[in-house]
Amino acid sequence: MTDQIADGVAALAGRGTSVLLTGPAGSGRSHALRRVAAQLDRSGRDVLRVDGVAGTPPLAAVRLALPGVLPGRGAEPVGFAGLHQALLEHLGDDDTVLVVDDGHLLDRESWGLLGAVHRRLGTPVVTTVVPGVPFVPWFVENVRPVVEVAIGGMSAEGLHAVLEERAQGPVPPQLSVRIHAETGGQPSLALAVFDEARRRGWEPGPVPDELLRSARVSGMHAAAVSGLPPEDRDAVELLGVVGPLPLRAALALLGGDRLSALERRGMLRAGRSGGEPTVAVAPPGLADHLARATGETTRYRLVTAALDALDTDPGGEDAGLRTRLRGLLAAVGDDVAGPVPAGWSEDPGAGGAAVARLLATRVRIQLAAAARRWQDDPRTEHAAELLRLLLSVEDEPGRVDDVLARTDRTTDLDGFAPVQLRYLEGRWAIAQGGDPAAVADGLVAGLPAGATPAHREALDSLAVALRAEYGDVPDGYAATLGPRVDGDDPAAAAARVALAACHVIAGRHDDTAALLAGERSGWPALLRDSADVLSVLTRYGSGRLAEGVDRARALAGAAVDEGSPSTWVGGLYVAALCLGSRMRLDAARRELLPVLASGLRARALVVAPDLAARVLLATLSLHSQQTGLVQGLRALAEEHEAPADALPFGDALWVAAMSLFAGGDPEEGARLLDLLTDRERGLGHHLAADATRIYRLLLSFDPGLATAFRGTAERVGGEAYLTYLDAQHALRDGRDPDALVAVARRFVALDMREQAVRCYLIAAGLLQVAGDDDGAARARADAQVLGSTPSVPLDEQAGSAELTEREREIAALIARGESTSAIARRLFLSRRTVESHLYNIRRKTGAKDRADIGRIVDPYA
Repeated sequence: MTDQIADGVAALAGRGTSVLLTGPAGSGRSHALRRVAAQLDRSGRDVLRVDGVAGTPPLAAVRLALPGVLPGRGAEPVGFAGLHQALLEHLGDDDTVLVVDDGHLLDRESWGLLGAVHRRLGTPVVTTVVPGVPFVPWFVENVRPVVEVAIGGMSAEGLHAVLEERAQGPVPPQLSVRIHAETGGQPSLALAVFDEARRRGWEPGPVPDELLRSARVSGMHAAAVSGLPPEDRDAVELLGVVGPLPLRAALALLGGDRLSALERRGMLRAGRSGGEPTVAVAPPGLADHLARATGETTRYRLVTAALDALDTDPGGEDAGLRTRLRGLLAAVGDDVAGPVPAGWSEDPGAGGAAVARLLATRVRIQLAAAARRWQDDPRTEHAAELLRLLLSVEDEPGRVDDVLARTDRTTDLDGFAPVQLRYLEGRWAIAQGGDPAAVADGLVAGLPAGATPAHREALDSLAVALRAEYGDVPDGYAATLGPRVDGDDPAAAAARVALAACHVIAGRHDDTAALLAGERSGWPALLRDSADVLSVLTRYGSGRLAEGVDRARALAGAAVDEGSPSTWVGGLYVAALCLGSRMRLDAARRELLPVLASGLRARALVVAPDLAARVLLATLSLHSQQTGLVQGLRALAEEHEAPADALPFGDALWVAAMSLFAGGDPEEGARLLDLLTDRERGLGHHLAADATRIYRLLLSFDPGLATAFRGTAERVGGEAYLTYLDAQHALRDGRDPDALVAVARRFVALDMREQAVRCYLIAAGLLQVAGDDDGAARARADAQVLGSTPSVPLDEQAGSAELTEREREIAALIARGESTSAIARRLFLSRRTVESHLYNIRRKTGAKDRADIGRIVDPYA
């Protein structure tokens, strides 16, 4: 990605345009600048490079850049006038370009000198800076013409390709995704972590935290913080020590301007916790570094100041935060591991990494405690809980087999533990390659001699669901399970979950919703967690996609709080399914990346989306043309010994189809998915069959299939998917510009602007050919407006898209050009309060600055 940017920057500089290359620490901006210089050199341009270094004497950087041409070498240092004359002589050739690395660290006198030379000769200047520094406005004002080019974090797929290039061979995708999550996709930082992983001989499985704490990586994090102004550094260190803060509290403690400045630098990320907006340090690895590296004195000073500020707040709504801060204050001097990230983030690609790490840590702690309890007393209840946790992490066959062999199964026969232990033992056997039908048939027979009839009935009910999950849906499942669901005992709950599972697989979602409508808080964990995932899965199957996303994310957030990895994976899987059907494909892909990074599994559920989550992620990556990660995910999926073909993307044929699409044979891949759809229908797996057809048409459009599928698509896919189908029909036909314009308007209403722009531009071309110049001009104008207006999809916003009445009032005043102070005086508010409203307006609308707000908001609304 940085190489492509560098090539474009070199082309601009070669045409005489100056470039401001912005990117946070670790973004690869210096690498890009080196490539720019090399490209200019190869094209015959002379390059004069100046390096900005903090703390150097005035003009020293320019003297170092011109050691061979300065007059009077060996005498007194050349001053401003002498350097100015030397630069004019050296840069007099029109083929010279000035290249400045870390321009924000270059002293003011040196920039004054370079600016004067630029104005005299017109020499183009290419400089790198971190975003949001005060130097940027000066550069834009004094160096003309200028273009600003931002380098952000790479996508997970793009980073995977970079790491494979570095390794000169394949890289396990879970390593790439974990590194991406921890580094925010910043190339230099990611390569430092990757090099450490190779040095230590990383093996497949969860990525050890030690890889993220090497001296080189810590040094890069320290460098990113050291260049900040003192107040900004305090703010970042406070967030690193405390962890994510409610946005309201962060505004009160740090102020809107400071938060905005840090956000522009790429050092903050937005999220949500318990429905409330939060802010945290980005990338997550930097937060971890600050939690460990901030000194005790600094920690005490920052936390004390935060407490003092909160204590002066008359609102008194931050009791939980005060308790958290006092706990940190009391721990000063102890061996503090760092802050606990709060809740769930709306942007899993960023905040999800911290949440995944938090959950993985909790599971490790729970696993160690459960193992100690079982070692001290190997009774059934302890074994059942230990096995549930073991099935939620990467395979440890020796430990599982030891638990199954040494547990005293004659204990705890008065509860649900014997059923849970036996059922999870069956799922483990299937995961290790056992025949699912034989396992299901033998479940009840494996109960201990003292098991009760209720145990046998509960396990028999779960066996019915197991047969539906790994084979065809039994014809008489409802007649078998229906009479068992009445009652409030665990056996009735097991029958209710098994019946719900069969209904979901068979596409009977209304029946499932009614079955799971009651209270489940007293159910055993296995049944409660499974029912929760099945409940949100019905939202997807019945086409309630927006509700499905909200419920699935809420379930994932609760799973983090409760330390339930299987439910977390299940919730994110359903959220990704719903987002995909709403055509938010990139958001769906980001939803699942933390799952791959965490190493956590979903095997401790009735109907487990373990393979399905990986194949869905591969499919979403394939649709974005990122085939490198697809191959690695395919290899991971092929390691899955017993794929369940009941859930969407859970069939082994999906893996084969992915190989064909990734290998450049889409026709054969589409044929295989058509065969899979027919097979799923034959097995009674209607939910999976609908999902297969939805994504088959995304990967390879077929107008006949799309027409036949339209009724189901309207029920399952919703308006966004129907609009996609209509767009594909119109684009395939290519002769009806009016149809394309109509589809574009529907895309606009759905906030799918990229698709709308494409339709408008194709329609403009058709109208031009037809001689309708006015219609073509209107279509191009509509496309141009969409391309220049900020767009933040509702699924990806950190907070509500709705502005409050006060925020609308302030936004209108900004659109009229009023300053912050003027708005504060007009509305009888403090300047700090107006800044807080401004921060919320930018967050909700996606506006980057006041000019953006002016373009978005009607000034006289």
